[in-house]
Amino acid sequence: LSALDLPEPADDNKSQLKININKFELTDGNAVIAKNASDTSLVRINGVRLTCKDIAFDSSQKLHFPEQIKVFISTITMLDDEHIRRTKLDSISIDSEEKSLAIGSFGLTPQHDKAKYAHISPMHKDWTQMEYSGITMSGVDFPALLASRSLKADNLHIAGAHIESYKNRNIKRKEWIKPMFSQTLQRLPIEVNIDKVILSDLYALYEELPEGGKASGKVWFSSVSAEAAGLTNRPDSSQQKWTLAAKGKFMGASDIGVTFSIPTDTLSPVFDIRGHLGRTDMKRLNAVAVPVGKVQLDKGTIDNIVFHMRGDYSAAAIDMTLLYHDLK
Repeated sequence: LSALDLPEPADDNKSQLKININKFELTDGNAVIAKNASDTSLVRINGVRLTCKDIAFDSSQKLHFPEQIKVFISTITMLDDEHIRRTKLDSISIDSEEKSLAIGSFGLTPQHDKAKYAHISPMHKDWTQMEYSGITMSGVDFPALLASRSLKADNLHIAGAHIESYKNRNIKRKEWIKPMFSQTLQRLPIEVNIDKVILSDLYALYEELPEGGKASGKVWFSSVSAEAAGLTNRPDSSQQKWTLAAKGKFMGASDIGVTFSIPTDTLSPVFDIRGHLGRTDMKRLNAVAVPVGKVQLDKGTIDNIVFHMRGDYSAAAIDMTLLYHDLK
């Protein structure tokens, strides 16, 4: 700790104590957070390196954003209260001069296998595993984040993502409505404004074991890339929306493209989704048609599918055109 400036307090009762720190460094920080001494740790933070320059605050409890902050954290691991899901972040880097934030990887991992998870999880939520890599954010306004809890950035790029979800219909559970992404975004306690979001190389698998079934049906998307503009939860008007355009492969072969128009305000909750699916061998659909629909497709080709979905948080309607031939 260097150049700590502690001026002598004046006799005037209205005067304020001001503290200025030229430089603060932490070279190897570690922390453990738990409910009690005997409990398994809920949060572990390892390998913290921190450098701050020109820190200033006063007795009015006003903290001025430092001229420079550099942070590196090796790992952060978190367990939820039920100890059934673990979240892990690796290689977190923050640089206020570069206005950048980077995370090597972010993962959410269930602590039980698919067969056991629904029995153990509260409300029998779906087994979901996620892994994101190469997360970078540029043009970050760190003073706004500290002063007004406002996350503003020019770009967010996610270089890779792997998502798997499994639903077991054989286990009775209380039905519940999952909030849409736009609802979750609106409920965040901080303001979010990101000009552009880019996602590369996404793989997503949805697996469902039907009621009474012994084998699960599978649908997957691969090599997905997406770009979103105007991601915010504090819109300028109730009609403002943010758009996301995505393209990739359906069931490992067919080209698919989808454009989402998502509301940014709860006063205008209508969303709009438009998409198309290219030429597809229908036999590829047996991965879901046989175990879930009890139907086997021996032959057939989908020439094209065009669809348009419009709805809100409670209901939706879809128009779809399906062109196919040689179905058997």
